[in-house]
Amino acid sequence: MKNKEITSYIERACTWSLNTIIWTYNSLVLINSGIKNKNKRFSAERKKNTLDKISKGHIPFQHSLLTYLVYYLGAFAENCKINNISFKFDKKVTMHLINHFFLTVDNFLKDNNFGYQPCNFELHKEKYNFNKSIIKAHKPGLNKSEIENIAHWFIKNYATDYFIQKVFIGARHYFYLENTGYMNKVAGPGKSNTKALINLKPGHFDKFVGTGLSKKGSLRLSYFILNITFSEGIFKNYQINSKKKLNKILKFSKGPYLTKLLTR
Repeated sequence: MKNKEITSYIERACTWSLNTIIWTYNSLVLINSGIKNKNKRFSAERKKNTLDKISKGHIPFQHSLLTYLVYYLGAFAENCKINNISFKFDKKVTMHLINHFFLTVDNFLKDNNFGYQPCNFELHKEKYNFNKSIIKAHKPGLNKSEIENIAHWFIKNYATDYFIQKVFIGARHYFYLENTGYMNKVAGPGKSNTKALINLKPGHFDKFVGTGLSKKGSLRLSYFILNITFSEGIFKNYQINSKKKLNKILKFSKGPYLTKLLTR
């Protein structure tokens, strides 16, 4: 498989993965705080405390490096399957995929209109924008040897490890459901009915044996559910099975994971 042949499929998987992660941040950190409600009035103390929490809300996302890369690689694999594209996760391909993910992060940072960037609001006539905080959280600044290390670890373990499989197949499952219009059937064109969308549960479990998606959980909260359930196991696999344990990868993969948001 030549790189040129799969560029559009890579870009779609990168953008989709980042969009779903940003949606999760916007929903769980900003919207849950009440700061985006209409006609809101915060006391000075509540304003200070809420903005402080939001300013730190990206940290659990930032420290989920291996989880979000596995999630993205699963989305890419499913996009290829849907479009009958054959490929193999060898070192060259996997490194290229990881590099492209971080290039897509750069594209989000360069252009406010690129992808899904809803993390802005106005409070007491003052404007705030936290899009860059959550986007930069997915730019750990890895060098070639660190990307190669992740690629080697992933190739050796993704097909056999329980925790990696749950996130990998879970991302494939979620990508498939969104790509095939499953969400639009319930939430309307463009997924405009937000209440119906958040209440929508995943389906087609028979097609994705081993998925980490929950039959009882919201499909829209899939990244959150996958992150809090399987991130620790993925990290432990890296600690045990990676030939070299690199400090930056350890630093950005050890948590705290999104469970931290439940205690905020």
